[in-house]
Amino acid sequence: MILEFIIETRHRGLLFIKWQADQPLYKLVEPIILRRSNGEWITIPKGTVTDGASVPWMLRWLFPQMGKYSKASLAHDYLYDNRIGSRADADWDFYLWMRQDGVPQWKAVLFTLAVVIGGKRWWET
Repeated sequence: MILEFIIETRHRGLLFIKWQADQPLYKLVEPIILRRSNGEWITIPKGTVTDGASVPWMLRWLFPQMGKYSKASLAHDYLYDNRIGSRADADWDFYLWMRQDGVPQWKAVLFTLAVVIGGKRWWET
């Protein structure tokens, strides 16, 4: 479908699937393989669903849920959802993956601080 191709290209390998509550959900159309800071490789499987970066609704005008940080956000959510490794390692990997994808340092630091501060309740649930 042409619309699906446009969305996949626009959102870096993610296919829009539906709206849930006040946000869109996207499905990964091909696996992502990333190297973690500890040297291990992780594969985020095709079909993984994401809502993008977990940005509070009142800040989405400034920091949209999708951007250069989308792949790092998806991988970070996958690590949290599956309790892979430690929370500290997941947060550090998130920062490193954003920087590798060209996210400016100030924004990568800001997003990482946000997950360090706000991520505890997600990791523990």
